[in-house]
Amino acid sequence: MMSLMRWYLVVLLATLALPSPSVSAQTCQLTGGFALLQSQIPERVGTCQGAEVDRIELGEATQPTTNGRLVYHTLDGVVSFSDGIHTWVLDPSGQAQVRDVNERFPFEFNGDGLPVVGQPGPQINGPCPTAAVRVLAVENFYASLVNQIGGQCVSTSTILSDPDADPHEFQPSANDVRSYHGAQLVIENGLGYDDFSDKILSTFPQDQQPAVVNAGDLVGLQVGANPHVWYSAGYVDQIRAAILSRLKLLNSGATAYYDAQSAALDQEFSTYDSLINQISSQYANTSVGATESIFVDMAYTTGLNLITPPEFMQALSEGNDPSARDIATFQNQIQNHSIKLLVYNTQTVTSLTEQLKTMAQQNNIPIVGVSETMPVGAQTFQGWQASELQLLLQALQKATASS
Repeated sequence: MMSLMRWYLVVLLATLALPSPSVSAQTCQLTGGFALLQSQIPERVGTCQGAEVDRIELGEATQPTTNGRLVYHTLDGVVSFSDGIHTWVLDPSGQAQVRDVNERFPFEFNGDGLPVVGQPGPQINGPCPTAAVRVLAVENFYASLVNQIGGQCVSTSTILSDPDADPHEFQPSANDVRSYHGAQLVIENGLGYDDFSDKILSTFPQDQQPAVVNAGDLVGLQVGANPHVWYSAGYVDQIRAAILSRLKLLNSGATAYYDAQSAALDQEFSTYDSLINQISSQYANTSVGATESIFVDMAYTTGLNLITPPEFMQALSEGNDPSARDIATFQNQIQNHSIKLLVYNTQTVTSLTEQLKTMAQQNNIPIVGVSETMPVGAQTFQGWQASELQLLLQALQKATASS
């Protein structure tokens, strides 16, 4: 009898120890397009694991499932789910369609410049005729550029890639330091943005120094200048050209391969380039505001008039408190509708930027989110930037239509 009682006790304790579904998983449900897509491919999507999260400033809504996450993009109104190899999307008639992650349907926004389903794409990303160049791209957006230019002729690692972290406050780990060893090419931003990189490189013996592409040095800027050079189309062109040149010097046997990859990338930047041209031609001199200096170069590129006090944006960028006068000026610009929209850095968030964001919402001023690094779900540099530009265009259209 005692043995039987012990057995029951063991079973009871084991049952109590079993993990139970989280409260959010038990109570959440899929609705709308998310529910429709899941109903057609339930084994792919899985079941709901959390509440839907709306990121209006990023133009998306997401919801986690047991097998990944469902995504809705306001850019094109498409609901999708991906397993990393294939993507299932709802077409305009509400039917699930499947494609490769490196393709797009005609009804989808295609900022990446990827081939349309059913149409031939460029003959790129084939096997490398030589050994691949080992590359460390400090920021993930530079990793995207070098991977597209290098194809299978590069082997790339990166450090700054967390979409929820503020890169200005980053401190490298021991693993980050080790990632420099063996790199033949290091691509860094410079301008104080990632100064830990130069500090690490300075510890290497002269005969072990890798080739370096420093974006700030390349475009002729010095520490103290706005470090967000990847938000300037002109600077990006220079950075791409420098990466191509360095790869060809390091691996001359793959020169033709790199040239073909780079030529294809030129075409894949077409949506990015056309959106810049459209905004600058239709909305030049439109007054806008920004919570941080990340948008300064893009405002210049698109011809928008960024009227936020420069000292305010610089202080936020450096982690300092803006002056009371600059805060008051910014608040007045929002309350008086002196700005048509607010550009909000989603990775440099403080109580002050949240207050300004709320104030803009209360005054019906559209908000456009931008990020320091490529966010989750972004496939390419140009796709990430084109998505932000499309959201910017839509916000400008909305703002001017209501004024």
